[in-house]
Amino acid sequence: MINIFGTSGVRGILGKTHTIEDIINITYSINEFFKGRDVIIGYDCRKHSLPLAYIAASSLLLYGTYVAMAGVISTPSMQLYLKKKNFNYGIMFTASHNPKQYFGLKVFDNNGVEISEDVERRISDIYFSSLERPGKEKITWEKSKLRMEDITENLIEEYIEEVDHLFPFFNEKIKNFKIAADYCNCSTINTAGRYLSNTFPNIIHINNRLDGHFPSREPEPTPDNIRKIVNELKGKIDIGVSFDGDGDRGVIFDGHGKIYWGDEIGVIVSLILKDYLGIDTVVTPISSSTIVNDVLTKAGVKVIWTKVGAKNVVNYMLQKKINLGFEENGGLIYLPHISGRDGLITLLFTLKAIEKENTSIWEIRNKLPKTYIIKRSIYVENDKSKVFNMLKETIQAKYDKEIEDTINIDGIKLFLKDKVSILIRPSGTEPKIRIFTEADTKEKADKISSEIIETALELMEKLA
Repeated sequence: MINIFGTSGVRGILGKTHTIEDIINITYSINEFFKGRDVIIGYDCRKHSLPLAYIAASSLLLYGTYVAMAGVISTPSMQLYLKKKNFNYGIMFTASHNPKQYFGLKVFDNNGVEISEDVERRISDIYFSSLERPGKEKITWEKSKLRMEDITENLIEEYIEEVDHLFPFFNEKIKNFKIAADYCNCSTINTAGRYLSNTFPNIIHINNRLDGHFPSREPEPTPDNIRKIVNELKGKIDIGVSFDGDGDRGVIFDGHGKIYWGDEIGVIVSLILKDYLGIDTVVTPISSSTIVNDVLTKAGVKVIWTKVGAKNVVNYMLQKKINLGFEENGGLIYLPHISGRDGLITLLFTLKAIEKENTSIWEIRNKLPKTYIIKRSIYVENDKSKVFNMLKETIQAKYDKEIEDTINIDGIKLFLKDKVSILIRPSGTEPKIRIFTEADTKEKADKISSEIIETALELMEKLA
């Protein structure tokens, strides 16, 4: 049976890949799986997220499910509320980092954990088996709920209180840092924004007006998308953070104009705060840099690789009771907080590391090995799986004599001689193949990346 979920929830373009009826059927299928009695529904700032959230809520009310509306919130704040309160499950209407035309929804269990692939498939089975009968027999007027409850303010206050509990103290130097927070005109304005205003007197709020058209930049906080903001803040701040659309990613930058990938921050936090956090193992996906393994293994911290996707990292952490994980695209995962990424927590742990070392993030990073990563993707009109398999075989054959190790848990990652690595994997959220190349010089990483892109385009042309 086909899985209707991708790497992180359901994603698509309304009117192109999905209809309103699809949203109703997906919601029905989720509720059937959880045998829902009560659910939290939240949404991000996207223009279609609010109407989709209320369409889903209205459908569930007709099935007799109690619905609590969480309003415009960050995904981490919903996860925390689910962990603390007595709800069956939660649905967050967000396409996270995807472009503005995308809709999306993520599903969390009663502990605030994003559902596993096994649960996704079981919900997908219900979805496809119910297409001919979209729950009509479940609707009776006696069951229908008369109202929904608005829990937005309670949820936000609970989140801020939890963050305060995790970080009860920063020294005066850190408290007076000039910190820039770029909210991407979306959900973290209402959660992280309020906490930062309460805690840091010199906070600089950027793109802090809710606007589902994302007028300032694209929702994904990549170096290309946030470069203009970072350059404008050169010499004016100590540290900054750019959030994605729903706040689970937080990409760190500084007053020198340097942007730090999530795995760089993960290494820094793990290395400096390993005793403070009581960790001896971290979990990260294969998209992370080879620096993770090189640095942390030498420091006595074991590194576990997983498939790409926060839910894959989280599920392994939960199984093995490992407290810290991270992804290269931004966002630390700290299980005592929530079972997922949180962009705000990423910033605060970075500040803790700076506080402990009594230096700048720039100086801390400069002590670590230097590699260069080129991250690109190609749009695939053909069969994505077929193009990927052909590309994988071609690249493996090309570099056969240089390969020292191979990981096949998600796409393929090749470790070559001279500290070169190549990751090729199909995107789980878009019709793209992602290509990451890493080397000791930018020129080398860029050359390998360009050659792989050229090969992929040639293969697609043959298939056209």
